[in-house]
Amino acid sequence: MKNRNIPYIIVLSLICFAGLSLFGGIAEAKKEKEDKEYWCKRAASHKKKIEKAQSEIAETEEKLAKLKDAASRETGKKRRSLENDIKKTEKRLKEIEGQRKESERGLGRLEEEAHRKGVPPGWLRCQFTY
Repeated sequence: MKNRNIPYIIVLSLICFAGLSLFGGIAEAKKEKEDKEYWCKRAASHKKKIEKAQSEIAETEEKLAKLKDAASRETGKKRRSLENDIKKTEKRLKEIEGQRKESERGLGRLEEEAHRKGVPPGWLRCQFTY
């Protein structure tokens, strides 16, 4: 009697092992997908900050050019007022450029971290092959 149960136990064990392997593969694929999304979101956040800063820099440079042009045509109080506005705008421009540089450094640090952890570069560009 004992010998007849052994083949059934072996078959059941193989079925369970195969099921667990399949489930583990599914869980692994899901984790990888989540990892891809994690790296994509982190990189996209830095890139969005960089793009926003670049847009603000362009707008601020345009505003600064207009202020300088207007100041060159004015005299007296009006000119001094415009010169103060120019100084404020130049200060704001430097702040925005600093923010952009910090975001670029943050993206660089993220790329280095991803490289150390063996993350494919495509994940940071949100390019996945499924």
